[in-house]
Order: sequence, then C-alpha cells, then structure tokens
Amino acid sequence: MTSQLNVDTIVDKAGTGGATLTTPTLTGISNTSTYTEGSVTQSLRESAVKHWTIVDQTGTTESLGSFNQSSLTDVNTGRTDLTFTNNFSSTNKCTTISNSYGMDGCWYQVGNTTNYRIVNYIEGAYTDFDHSSGKLTGDLA
Repeated sequence: MTSQLNVDTIVDKAGTGGATLTTPTLTGISNTSTYTEGSVTQSLRESAVKHWTIVDQTGTTESLGSFNQSSLTDVNTGRTDLTFTNNFSSTNKCTTISNSYGMDGCWYQVGNTTNYRIVNYIEGAYTDFDHSSGKLTGDLA
C-alpha cells in the first residue's frame, strides 16, 4: 500500500518559522551493490551506462547532450571523436550507436581508454547527421 502526504506549509519543529530542508545523501552503494528484478540479481556497477552522447554533425559539429564527455572533435564528414571526462580502464567497452537514418551505417571505432569515434557511412559515403548518438558500458579507470 502506498502513502501520500498532503500539506500546505512545512514549518520548523517549534512551529514558528519555515523549516530547513536538506538534500538527502545517497550512501551505501559500492562496487558490489546489486538490485533484484524478479528472480534475477544484477550488479549496479556493471549495468550502468558510463557514457552517452547525442551529436549534431551538420554545420558546426556540436553536442546536443552528454554524460561523461569532456569534448568532441569534428574529424571530417561523418566522423566525430568523443573524449571522456572519466576514462575507461580498458578499450573493452560495449556500445549502442545510432543516427537519424537508423542503425544502418553507423558504428564506433574503438579508440583507447580516453576516447572513441562515431562514424556514419551511408550508401558508399561518409555522411553528417543531425542526430548521432551513442552510449557505452564498461569499467571506468
């Protein structure tokens, strides 16, 4: 059963003024933290996305949003290098990449522990897209 709290005003314990609200701190999550879904137990650390990006390669290449990305570089038509804020521990990463054309013709080139490249190659030519996106999982350094 869920609960609901409806109030008009929150005041301090003495009832004389506004209450000071503090932001809760999330503690207790470690490299071995897990969650259970049905009968399956998953590792929070292993299943978390460690980097994501959305890039507009048309005109001046720019980031439309990202996580764990310090910069991007327009290498050439259809090719953008992405640099991580927090590096990966190895080049072994799992990725999902797509563009506004679909998954066909979009891939990433394994860089190193500090960056990687999104590549769009459609119908025999490198092509810039207004939305190229990627997300990576793996171990951070």
